[in-house]
Amino acid sequence: MKVCPTGAIVAPYRLDARRCIAYLTIEHKGPIPKALRPLLGNRVFGCDDCQMVCPWNRYAGRAALPDFEARRGLDAASLVRLFSWDEAQYLRNTEGSALRRVGYEGWLRNLAVALGNAPPDAEDGAECGRALERRLGYPSELVREHVRWALAHRRDSARPAVAQPRHIDAASAGACTEGGGESSVAPGA
Repeated sequence: MKVCPTGAIVAPYRLDARRCIAYLTIEHKGPIPKALRPLLGNRVFGCDDCQMVCPWNRYAGRAALPDFEARRGLDAASLVRLFSWDEAQYLRNTEGSALRRVGYEGWLRNLAVALGNAPPDAEDGAECGRALERRLGYPSELVREHVRWALAHRRDSARPAVAQPRHIDAASAGACTEGGGESSVAPGA
C-alpha cells in the first residue's frame, strides 16, 4: 500500500481510482487534480508500481510475444521529443498501441505534467521549459491549463525545496469530474 505514489491504495483490496495514476493518465478525460500532479513524476501513461510489489507477480515472467515489446523507441524517448509531436505524428507513432486510448489531447496533458515535474536544473531543463512555452497557445484549454501549471511548478521547484506530502487525502485531491527527463511509457504501449 505504501508503494503507491499518490496513496490510491487506501486499504487492503481497496483502491481510490480518483487518485490512481493509471486512471488519471489513461481513463480520466478532464484535468488532473493539482494536488496530484507533482506525485505523477514523469509518468505519462499509467504507473504499475503496485504491480511491481504484488506477491502474485513474483511468478510472472516477461512475455515473449512481440505485442508486449516496447514500440518505436517509446521506452527511451525524451519527454521533449514526445511533446513536440503534432497529432499526425502521435497517430502514426501510436498506431496499434494502447497509447491511443488517451487521445492526443490527453497525451499532451500528461506530457505537460511530466515536463513540469522534470528537475529544472537537469541537463535538458531549459529545453523542457521552452517546449512547454511553445504549447501555451495550444487550442485546448485542458492542455493550456496543464502547461501553465507545469511552467509554474518548474519555476517554484527551482526555489529552495519545501517538503511535499506523499499521500493526499480525497478532499484535497478533489473529485475527478469530466469537463474541464525520460518518459515513463509502459513497454508494449
